[in-house]
Amino acid sequence: MVSLADLSMGLLAASGSDTVKLFDVSVESGDPCILSYAPSPGCVVNSVKWNHTNLVIASAGEDKKISLWRKNGQSMGTVPLASTDSGDSIEESILAISFSNKGSRYICSGGPGQVVRIWDLQRKRCIKWLSGHSSTITGAMYNCKDEHLASISVSGDLILHNLASGARAAELKDPNQQVLRVLDYSRVSRHLLVTAGDDGTVHLWDTTGRSPKNSWLKQHSAPAAGIGFSPSNDKIIASIGMDKKLYTYDSSSRRPSSFISYEAPFSSLAFRDDGLVLAAGTSNGRIVFYDIRAKPQPFTVLRAYNSSEVNVVFFLLNSC
Repeated sequence: MVSLADLSMGLLAASGSDTVKLFDVSVESGDPCILSYAPSPGCVVNSVKWNHTNLVIASAGEDKKISLWRKNGQSMGTVPLASTDSGDSIEESILAISFSNKGSRYICSGGPGQVVRIWDLQRKRCIKWLSGHSSTITGAMYNCKDEHLASISVSGDLILHNLASGARAAELKDPNQQVLRVLDYSRVSRHLLVTAGDDGTVHLWDTTGRSPKNSWLKQHSAPAAGIGFSPSNDKIIASIGMDKKLYTYDSSSRRPSSFISYEAPFSSLAFRDDGLVLAAGTSNGRIVFYDIRAKPQPFTVLRAYNSSEVNVVFFLLNSC
């Protein structure tokens, strides 16, 4: 059984309501929360990400901006800048952000504005606007080579954007036309990604094709809330849903490898970098840690928030 102290499990970032918290989940006793801050008090945080050096946390949400904080608690400001010109201003909330993989100079954002924005954090400016969606964007992510950026929407659209040209490399559609809520790219296979959404269906895509490589139809009996590849083996996929279930899958099989239930609906999911541990946020403010070898088993529960849903959990990344 994995323990929290194993392999210097390190730091976990989470958000609930308007507050971002940083936990040192390897501590044996005492309060594991080492940092707590509200980027914009009263404004819900929808997305949290570490940069590639693990020194900076980016968050975004209903305050219509991306906030950058050092893990020592020092604010590094926001994008767009308060004094920015109208071309950079965001008129709607942000639902998703993602850093590029090769460095942390660039970050993308998406939301109800139906456009993916690419931000240059050095210049604090928006440098690209990627169009193609006709409804709210719910997720956006760079592939492992930073060649393409995938974005999903409530219309069930999955669009691949070529980052060099800004053109759309592919326009795919969920076969069930379900509202897509979550996506994840493989860390090693540049064309492999997974999506899931409101009808509980999970799709595995090879983006060089036009249809899913594998599908687990209505696997969740309520909307899916999180999806992810194991960082160490992209044949292993995990999903969580509002049906209180966590499933693991072998990408080549039509049936899930295992499932486990919890007492509350799940709301977010993250793998540790070694692929052995999964953290799942819940609607009642908990973060549950699972050892996913063989049948997933919970080995500890962190009371992260008193009652707020844990919108996001995100492990510290191993340095490449």
